[in-house]
Amino acid sequence: MRGHLRFFRHVGASFRATPPPFDHTKLCTVDGEWSLIGSSNWDARSFRLNFEFDLEIIDHDFTARLDAMIDARMARGTVLTPDMLAAEPVWKKLRNAAARLLMPYL
Repeated sequence: MRGHLRFFRHVGASFRATPPPFDHTKLCTVDGEWSLIGSSNWDARSFRLNFEFDLEIIDHDFTARLDAMIDARMARGTVLTPDMLAAEPVWKKLRNAAARLLMPYL
């Protein structure tokens, strides 16, 4: 994942690393009313080859609860700044770049 982050440093996006356990769930909420929960990775391989399941929910109360869960998880995370990523050891940068190159095959 970190191998991709350097491409976003100029667009003003912010990233957070959250503490364990690892959570593979994909969550998206829009305008306090619409939610998408699922397992799909949003990449070409997952869309073509993998059997994934997502659930779309249109409900204000459910989306509010989901937003609160997302906010709480983000509050426990550490913001990853471009300077922090640039200061990582060379071996980590190489590992991340190699994993990024191999991603279509993983």
